[in-house]
Amino acid sequence: CADGTRVELLTTILEWGRASSGPRIYWLAGLAGTGKTTIAQSVCKQSEQAGANVLSFFISRGDGARNRAGQIVSTLSYQLARCDGAVSELIATASQELRSPTDCPVAIQTERLLVGPLKAYAANPIRPLIIVIDALDEGTDMNEFSDFADGGGYDMFAALIPVLCQIRTCIKLLVTSRPDPNIK
Repeated sequence: CADGTRVELLTTILEWGRASSGPRIYWLAGLAGTGKTTIAQSVCKQSEQAGANVLSFFISRGDGARNRAGQIVSTLSYQLARCDGAVSELIATASQELRSPTDCPVAIQTERLLVGPLKAYAANPIRPLIIVIDALDEGTDMNEFSDFADGGGYDMFAALIPVLCQIRTCIKLLVTSRPDPNIK
């Protein structure tokens, strides 16, 4: 964000990210063009400057490399591996066992490459961890997430949310999107 803009909202989100208690998930919803991506970028930058580990994925509807479910999982797990050596070993082992993780169903990728490693990270956190998923509503293959539950749509988060709620420590999830009842 430009200096002096969106100060109150940024302060609220950054304080949420630093708090050891309170909600594990923050959903920033707004209409197209209201600055959600800029806010998410600012949160990433300022959280890293404050000492948090930040995992991020910025979905882009028109970019085939940034709008598919499996790419979210592989990108976040790669970033998580860079945060912690022990977690990196877990992710490397899981990747080898899966042989070709990107060819596996998203449900398996999420469980092996994110959920398990996040639990391991939380057991011995080095620093607070903030996960940022921007423009969730813009993913083009969200039906891939339907492997998790009958509802389809955004069910990958159905696997992550219980883990975040159980891990009452250092991991938070910031999601941005347009208003969407499937996400809420």
